[in-house]
Amino acid sequence: CKQTGVEVTPGDLDRALQKRAADAARDPSHGGVSFENVLKAQGLTPQTLRELRTFRGHVQMEKLAQQRFPLEAMTKELHQDRQKALELVGPRRHLAFVFLNALAEPNAVIKRSFEAAEQQLLASRQRLDKKSFEQVARTDSEHPNKQQGGDAGWHRQRSDQLPAPVLAAAFQLGVGEVSMPLRSDEGCFLVKVLAIEPEPADAVLVARLQEFHSLELSQQLLKDAAIKITTGTTK
Repeated sequence: CKQTGVEVTPGDLDRALQKRAADAARDPSHGGVSFENVLKAQGLTPQTLRELRTFRGHVQMEKLAQQRFPLEAMTKELHQDRQKALELVGPRRHLAFVFLNALAEPNAVIKRSFEAAEQQLLASRQRLDKKSFEQVARTDSEHPNKQQGGDAGWHRQRSDQLPAPVLAAAFQLGVGEVSMPLRSDEGCFLVKVLAIEPEPADAVLVARLQEFHSLELSQQLLKDAAIKITTGTTK
């Protein structure tokens, strides 16, 4: 690759496939489905995946990351700030939530205040004595995932998919526990923890930190490339 100067060999591709198969086997969100069946659902096989330019690009970035972010440096990063590393790449939690739109100053579109949303969610929470969280989410939530009973999937403690107050509260709860109403910029939440991953070994955390920085690097390279194209500086 001219941009990175990193060559991908057949051995690199084989190792990448093996790693993805091993990761899939450990991932509880796959529900025990094999790596081959996950690919099959996407119309792929390990061999066809191996030949995709996008897959080769990912492997190339992983190889570059190994050069830019060696495991020794990632181990040092883990030891220097373990809590931050756990928030970024540590164990995930399977969450569900009930959401209500609200504003500090309601308007013609969103007529509910935060206080009103909190009171409504408290009433929803009390109904959990007689109904399941899934049932309450289907009837009370104003988020599209109400069709899935409020299921929000798996999240780490730092995520751009859910508001920070929701994640902070979720990571203080045990399995099956439900939070009190939580405020975000857009409204209020009740969050429930459906499952918790165990904390992985340090070797796994170190490898994940390397992958995390690899993704950051690839995003920055893409951003830089887009800027060059926009400004017309490329030849």
